[in-house]
Amino acid sequence: REDETLLAAMASQAAVSIDNSKLYHSVVEKNLELEETHRQLAQKTEDLNLLFEIEAEMNAALDLDGLLDRLLKRAMELVAAHAGSILLRERSTDDLYFRSVAGAAGEFLKRMRLPVGEGIAGWVAKERRSLIVNDPPSDPRHKAALALRIGYQPRSIICVPLNADEGEVLGVVELLDAANPNGFTEGDLKLLGLIAGQASKAIQLARAKEERQREERLASIGQMLSGVLHDLKTP
Repeated sequence: REDETLLAAMASQAAVSIDNSKLYHSVVEKNLELEETHRQLAQKTEDLNLLFEIEAEMNAALDLDGLLDRLLKRAMELVAAHAGSILLRERSTDDLYFRSVAGAAGEFLKRMRLPVGEGIAGWVAKERRSLIVNDPPSDPRHKAALALRIGYQPRSIICVPLNADEGEVLGVVELLDAANPNGFTEGDLKLLGLIAGQASKAIQLARAKEERQREERLASIGQMLSGVLHDLKTP
Protein backbone atom coordinates (compact mmCIF):
# COMPACT_ATOMS: atom_id res chain seq x y z
CA ARG A 1 0.00 0.00 0.00
CA GLU A 2 2.81 2.45 0.95
CA ASP A 3 4.66 1.62 -2.27
CA GLU A 4 1.58 2.35 -4.32
CA THR A 5 1.11 5.68 -2.54
CA LEU A 6 4.77 6.57 -3.11
CA LEU A 7 4.59 5.65 -6.80
CA ALA A 8 1.41 7.67 -7.20
CA ALA A 9 3.06 10.69 -5.58
CA MET A 10 6.14 10.34 -7.77
CA ALA A 11 3.98 9.98 -10.88
CA SER A 12 2.03 13.08 -9.92
CA GLN A 13 5.24 15.02 -9.33
CA ALA A 14 6.64 13.83 -12.65
CA ALA A 15 3.46 14.96 -14.41
CA VAL A 16 3.73 18.39 -12.80
CA SER A 17 7.40 18.61 -13.83
CA ILE A 18 6.51 17.69 -17.41
CA ASP A 19 3.74 20.30 -17.46
CA ASN A 20 6.11 22.92 -16.04
CA SER A 21 8.72 22.01 -18.64
CA LYS A 22 6.18 22.34 -21.44
CA LEU A 23 5.06 25.69 -20.04
CA TYR A 24 8.66 26.89 -19.81
CA HIS A 25 9.41 25.92 -23.42
CA SER A 26 6.16 27.54 -24.52
CA VAL A 27 7.09 30.79 -22.76
CA VAL A 28 10.59 30.69 -24.29
CA GLU A 29 9.12 30.18 -27.78
CA LYS A 30 6.66 33.03 -27.26
CA ASN A 31 9.49 35.30 -26.10
CA LEU A 32 11.55 34.39 -29.17
CA GLU A 33 8.57 35.08 -31.43
CA LEU A 34 8.04 38.42 -29.66
CA GLU A 35 11.70 39.36 -30.08
CA GLU A 36 11.55 38.48 -33.80
CA THR A 37 8.38 40.57 -34.18
CA HIS A 38 10.08 43.50 -32.47
CA ARG A 39 13.13 43.07 -34.71
CA GLN A 40 10.99 43.05 -37.86
CA LEU A 41 9.07 46.10 -36.64
CA ALA A 42 12.32 47.95 -35.93
CA GLN A 43 13.57 47.06 -39.42
CA LYS A 44 10.34 48.29 -41.02
CA THR A 45 10.60 51.52 -39.05
CA GLU A 46 14.22 51.94 -40.15
CA ASP A 47 13.25 51.36 -43.79
CA LEU A 48 10.44 53.92 -43.57
CA ASN A 49 12.76 56.47 -41.99
CA LEU A 50 15.23 55.89 -44.82
CA LEU A 51 12.51 56.40 -47.43
CA PHE A 52 11.48 59.65 -45.75
CA GLU A 53 15.10 60.82 -45.79
CA ILE A 54 15.40 59.98 -49.48
CA GLU A 55 12.13 61.80 -50.18
CA ALA A 56 13.54 64.87 -48.45
CA GLU A 57 16.69 64.66 -50.59
CA MET A 58 14.55 64.42 -53.72
CA ASN A 59 12.48 67.45 -52.75
CA ALA A 60 15.60 69.50 -52.03
CA ALA A 61 17.11 68.86 -55.47
CA LEU A 62 16.59 71.47 -58.19
CA ASP A 63 17.02 69.15 -61.18
CA LEU A 64 17.69 65.52 -62.09
CA ASP A 65 21.48 65.88 -61.95
CA GLY A 66 21.30 67.45 -58.51
CA LEU A 67 18.92 64.74 -57.37
CA LEU A 68 21.13 61.89 -58.57
CA ASP A 69 24.20 63.49 -56.99
CA ARG A 70 22.35 63.73 -53.66
CA LEU A 71 21.08 60.15 -53.83
CA LEU A 72 24.52 58.81 -54.73
CA LYS A 73 26.13 60.65 -51.82
CA ARG A 74 23.43 59.34 -49.46
CA ALA A 75 23.88 55.78 -50.76
CA MET A 76 27.63 55.93 -50.18
CA GLU A 77 27.09 57.17 -46.62
CA LEU A 78 24.51 54.52 -45.72
CA VAL A 79 26.29 51.58 -47.33
CA ALA A 80 29.73 52.90 -46.31
CA ALA A 81 31.41 52.89 -49.73
CA HIS A 82 34.38 54.99 -50.87
CA ALA A 83 33.25 55.61 -54.46
CA GLY A 84 30.20 55.18 -56.66
CA SER A 85 28.30 56.12 -59.77
CA ILE A 86 24.83 56.21 -61.29
CA LEU A 87 24.76 55.11 -64.91
CA LEU A 88 21.73 55.70 -67.12
CA ARG A 89 20.82 53.80 -70.27
CA GLU A 90 20.69 55.77 -73.50
CA ARG A 91 17.68 54.51 -75.42
CA SER A 92 19.02 55.29 -78.90
CA THR A 93 22.29 53.35 -78.49
CA ASP A 94 21.47 51.03 -75.55
CA ASP A 95 24.72 52.18 -73.94
CA LEU A 96 25.19 53.13 -70.30
CA TYR A 97 26.67 56.55 -69.57
CA PHE A 98 27.90 57.94 -66.24
CA ARG A 99 25.36 60.56 -65.15
CA SER A 100 26.60 60.97 -61.56
CA VAL A 101 30.06 60.01 -60.24
CA ALA A 102 31.71 60.31 -56.84
CA GLY A 103 35.29 59.26 -56.18
CA ALA A 104 38.33 58.67 -58.33
CA ALA A 105 38.39 59.54 -62.07
CA GLY A 106 34.94 61.14 -62.03
CA GLU A 107 35.42 63.52 -64.96
CA PHE A 108 37.10 60.83 -67.06
CA LEU A 109 34.22 58.40 -66.47
CA LYS A 110 31.60 60.99 -67.47
CA ARG A 111 33.06 60.96 -70.98
CA MET A 112 32.77 57.18 -71.31
CA ARG A 113 30.08 54.85 -72.60
CA LEU A 114 29.59 51.24 -71.49
CA PRO A 115 27.58 48.82 -73.66
CA VAL A 116 24.80 47.00 -71.84
CA GLY A 117 26.13 43.54 -71.01
CA GLU A 118 29.76 44.60 -70.49
CA GLY A 119 31.35 44.81 -67.06
CA ILE A 120 29.56 44.45 -63.72
CA ALA A 121 27.30 47.46 -64.40
CA GLY A 122 26.51 46.26 -67.92
CA TRP A 123 25.70 42.75 -66.67
CA VAL A 124 23.35 44.11 -63.99
CA ALA A 125 21.60 46.32 -66.56
CA LYS A 126 21.18 43.41 -68.97
CA GLU A 127 20.06 40.82 -66.43
CA ARG A 128 18.16 43.33 -64.25
CA ARG A 129 19.56 41.58 -61.19
CA SER A 130 21.51 43.00 -58.24
CA LEU A 131 25.06 41.81 -57.69
CA ILE A 132 27.77 41.81 -55.04
CA VAL A 133 31.35 41.12 -56.13
CA ASN A 134 33.84 41.18 -53.25
CA ASP A 135 36.76 39.97 -55.36
CA PRO A 136 36.46 41.75 -58.75
CA PRO A 137 39.70 40.47 -60.35
CA SER A 138 38.49 36.87 -60.02
CA ASP A 139 35.04 37.59 -61.50
CA PRO A 140 34.82 37.16 -65.30
CA ARG A 141 32.12 39.86 -65.50
CA HIS A 142 34.52 42.50 -64.18
CA LYS A 143 35.86 44.76 -66.93
CA ALA A 144 39.56 44.72 -66.05
CA ALA A 145 40.48 46.80 -69.11
CA LEU A 146 38.36 49.71 -67.86
CA ALA A 147 39.97 49.53 -64.43
CA LEU A 148 43.38 49.59 -66.13
CA ARG A 149 42.44 52.61 -68.30
CA ILE A 150 41.35 54.74 -65.35
CA GLY A 151 44.10 53.43 -63.09
CA TYR A 152 41.70 52.32 -60.38
CA GLN A 153 41.15 48.71 -59.32
CA PRO A 154 38.14 48.36 -56.97
CA ARG A 155 38.42 45.95 -54.05
CA SER A 156 34.67 45.31 -53.90
CA ILE A 157 31.60 46.20 -55.99
CA ILE A 158 27.88 46.31 -55.32
CA CYS A 159 25.46 47.12 -58.14
CA VAL A 160 21.66 47.42 -58.35
CA PRO A 161 19.46 48.00 -61.43
CA LEU A 162 17.22 51.03 -61.85
CA ASN A 163 14.00 49.46 -63.12
CA ALA A 164 11.06 51.38 -64.58
CA ASP A 165 7.47 50.49 -63.74
CA GLU A 166 6.86 49.02 -67.19
CA GLY A 167 9.89 46.73 -66.99
CA GLU A 168 12.40 48.92 -68.82
CA VAL A 169 15.85 49.19 -67.24
CA LEU A 170 16.78 52.85 -66.75
CA GLY A 171 20.33 52.23 -65.60
CA VAL A 172 22.21 51.08 -62.50
CA VAL A 173 23.61 52.32 -59.20
CA GLU A 174 27.13 51.02 -58.54
CA LEU A 175 29.19 51.48 -55.37
CA LEU A 176 32.87 50.61 -54.96
CA ASP A 177 35.18 49.71 -52.11
CA ALA A 178 33.21 48.90 -48.98
CA ALA A 179 34.55 50.32 -45.72
CA ASN A 180 33.95 46.86 -44.27
CA PRO A 181 37.16 44.87 -44.92
CA ASN A 182 35.01 41.81 -45.66
CA GLY A 183 33.25 43.63 -48.48
CA PHE A 184 29.59 44.38 -49.13
CA THR A 185 26.77 42.39 -47.51
CA GLU A 186 23.18 41.39 -48.21
CA GLY A 187 22.11 44.13 -45.80
CA ASP A 188 23.97 46.65 -47.96
CA LEU A 189 22.16 45.26 -50.99
CA LYS A 190 18.78 45.84 -49.35
CA LEU A 191 19.65 49.44 -48.46
CA LEU A 192 20.90 50.17 -51.96
CA GLY A 193 17.77 48.57 -53.40
CA LEU A 194 15.56 50.98 -51.44
CA ILE A 195 17.54 53.96 -52.73
CA ALA A 196 17.50 52.62 -56.29
CA GLY A 197 13.71 52.27 -56.15
CA GLN A 198 13.30 55.94 -55.25
CA ALA A 199 15.87 56.99 -57.85
CA SER A 200 13.94 55.07 -60.53
CA LYS A 201 10.74 56.92 -59.67
CA ALA A 202 12.53 60.26 -59.82
CA ILE A 203 14.10 59.49 -63.20
CA GLN A 204 10.73 58.48 -64.65
CA LEU A 205 9.08 61.65 -63.34
CA ALA A 206 11.89 63.80 -64.74
CA ARG A 207 11.69 62.12 -68.16
CA ALA A 208 7.91 62.49 -68.25
CA LYS A 209 8.30 66.19 -67.45
CA GLU A 210 10.95 66.60 -70.18
CA GLU A 211 8.66 64.84 -72.67
CA ARG A 212 5.75 67.13 -71.82
CA GLN A 213 7.96 70.19 -72.20
CA ARG A 214 9.24 68.93 -75.55
CA GLU A 215 5.71 68.31 -76.81
CA GLU A 216 4.65 71.78 -75.65
CA ARG A 217 7.61 73.37 -77.47
CA LEU A 218 6.80 71.45 -80.64
CA ALA A 219 3.15 72.45 -80.39
CA SER A 220 4.16 76.08 -79.89
CA ILE A 221 6.50 75.96 -82.90
CA GLY A 222 3.75 74.33 -84.97
CA GLN A 223 1.29 77.07 -84.07
CA MET A 224 3.84 79.75 -84.89
CA LEU A 225 4.60 78.19 -88.29
CA SER A 226 0.90 77.88 -89.03
CA GLY A 227 0.51 81.57 -88.26
CA VAL A 228 3.44 82.49 -90.53
CA LEU A 229 2.09 80.38 -93.41
CA HIS A 230 -1.34 81.91 -92.96
CA ASP A 231 0.15 85.41 -93.13
CA LEU A 232 2.13 84.51 -96.26
CA LYS A 233 -0.97 83.18 -97.99
CA THR A 234 -3.05 86.19 -97.05
CA PRO A 235 -2.81 88.89 -99.76
